[in-house]
Amino acid sequence: AFLTARTADAMAPLRYVSGEWSEADTRLVLVQFVGPEYCGSGGCNLLILRPEGDSFTVLGDVTITRAPVRVLTSRTNGLPDIAVQVSGGGATPHEALLPFDGARYASNPTVAPARRTEGAPGLVVIAEDQESTELKPAP
Repeated sequence: AFLTARTADAMAPLRYVSGEWSEADTRLVLVQFVGPEYCGSGGCNLLILRPEGDSFTVLGDVTITRAPVRVLTSRTNGLPDIAVQVSGGGATPHEALLPFDGARYASNPTVAPARRTEGAPGLVVIAEDQESTELKPAP
């Protein structure tokens, strides 16, 4: 319901892939959209969400990301760093680290405070070959 409401004006078809990560008292849900309004030559939008009761708080809305998406063991301001792949749209292919600033994650993996990373330890939460799910409009 949260994703349907957030994308109510989006052009169909809209699909997404998602993954969850949790540790102690922290749980994150990552959702990467797949569709004409959320993807371009540089990649697709990624939402980083924290469950709050029966809804979610948006901690990040990141542009131009590609899978795999990883939650790293390193932390910034109390939350784990997120790593995404960057390529296409003229970018040199690399993995970017998205830090948390205390309120939100970096919104663009090609601009500071995001930075290149290589081989940082972490867990894949959205795989490159992961099946997408169709997001159906609200009735």
